[in-house]
Amino acid sequence: MEILGPSISNILKLIHDNRFSFSTTIRTIYHMLKCIESFHIFGLIHRDIKPGNILTREGHEHPLCLVDFGLSHVYIDPNSGKILPPRKRLGFRGTKVYASIYAHQNEDLGRRDDLLSWFYVSMELLVGSLPWRGKTDKYEILQMKLNYNVQEAIGNKVPELVTIYNLLSRLSFADTPNYAQIYQLLDTAMKRNHISMDDPYDWSDILHSQRQKTAHALENLTIKYKLTSVKADKALNEITLHTPLLPHISAAAPFRQADDDSACCC
Repeated sequence: MEILGPSISNILKLIHDNRFSFSTTIRTIYHMLKCIESFHIFGLIHRDIKPGNILTREGHEHPLCLVDFGLSHVYIDPNSGKILPPRKRLGFRGTKVYASIYAHQNEDLGRRDDLLSWFYVSMELLVGSLPWRGKTDKYEILQMKLNYNVQEAIGNKVPELVTIYNLLSRLSFADTPNYAQIYQLLDTAMKRNHISMDDPYDWSDILHSQRQKTAHALENLTIKYKLTSVKADKALNEITLHTPLLPHISAAAPFRQADDDSACCC
């Protein structure tokens, strides 16, 4: 079992102004897409991409993990290997703030919808808030998304995102997203702003501190109980009920990100 760090949404609550630096934001956007592409490679769509479902990792070449597959669904027929046709008259799936316009229209969701949700998360990380945050009526949110002016919202900060949005908006249900082109556009933005993938992330100190606290707590429990077979269950219960540790312990290891050569593993 891998011990993971807090989610993107939880980390944002811990840092100054609840905003990442530009360098961390762009690289977070990049690695979130890696997580999603990796999941798609397995013939699955997530259907609930949001900051709370992206967890952080310390000291790993892939700094983010996608979790919570409760709404996930297969999009490839395991027998034929072909894309399953869209189903009709489905209810809403996802989280209103980040759901695609097709989710609001109760349409079946595909890979494009995960990427549109990823795009809304990306915009929120870049500009600070989405205009429909705080709204509760999904039809009102739909209209706001349909009228959303990405160019106006992003300005000259990352013009590549306007291109990416146009690419995603043209995708049909069964289309395969051009992940490579999106990575290339994000690479261009990083190079123009002299951003290196090796730069420390804004959450590095938070993760390091939490890992030290976790290690210290586990060491104390080991000494306290000596982890004999008789007392192991009691120690485990105390670990899992230890409030400071609870948000930072994951269940089964999540999907890992796709490598640059599109290889993927879990």
